[in-house]
Amino acid sequence: MRGDVVDLTEMANSYNANPVKPRNELIARLHVFEVYAGKHDYVADFLTTTCPSRMHPVHNSSRAIT
Repeated sequence: MRGDVVDLTEMANSYNANPVKPRNELIARLHVFEVYAGKHDYVADFLTTTCPSRMHPVHNSSRAIT
C-alpha cells in the first residue's frame, strides 16, 4: 500500500531468511528479477556503488586505518 512508512531497523530485524547464506539468497532473488524482466521485455541490471578506497576503513594492508 502506498504511503506506508516502516522503520528500517524494524525491517532489518524482521528478516527471516537464513543469516548464514545471505549471498545465496541475493543470487536467487536476482535470478527471479532476471526471469521477470525477460518475460516483460525489460533488462535487469544489478549495480553496486562503492566509495573510493581512501574512504574504506581497511586498505591493501588488511589493517584498519588508525
